[in-house]
Amino acid sequence: ANCPSLVTVPRLPPLAREAATAIRRGDPGQLERAIERAVEGGRDLGTIERIRAIAQLAAGDLAKARASLESAHREGGDDPPAEARYQLAMALVSLRSGDALEGIRCGLASLATSRDLEDPRGEVAALRTLAACYRAVGREGMATRIESHPRVP
Repeated sequence: ANCPSLVTVPRLPPLAREAATAIRRGDPGQLERAIERAVEGGRDLGTIERIRAIAQLAAGDLAKARASLESAHREGGDDPPAEARYQLAMALVSLRSGDALEGIRCGLASLATSRDLEDPRGEVAALRTLAACYRAVGREGMATRIESHPRVP
């Protein structure tokens, strides 16, 4: 499936940066060590589960990715930033599983929350994901308009 890069958004926090490196290298051991250190360091379990889900998505295990995201969503509760990241990850999982329309729905939810939070990194990630979803449903013109948004590098 057409899936935007999961690792090209700039200024990632250290755990996400290490996870992205492990995913790019195809090194599940490095990823699990990073996750273990994060758990030991008291990191937010919702964040950890979202990172695990993205790794599972990159490995093609959609069922595990969905389960990890549901766990992350429970951990995040009503926290708006966690909700934006959950919706973004669900958009990616939906796109990868062939449900680009659900990906659009989730991507729009992530975009709206990211804008409400004035989170430019979240907004760019949501826009990139939306472009990929629109492209997957044959809406090339909409995808191109989204990609030409001034905030999308």
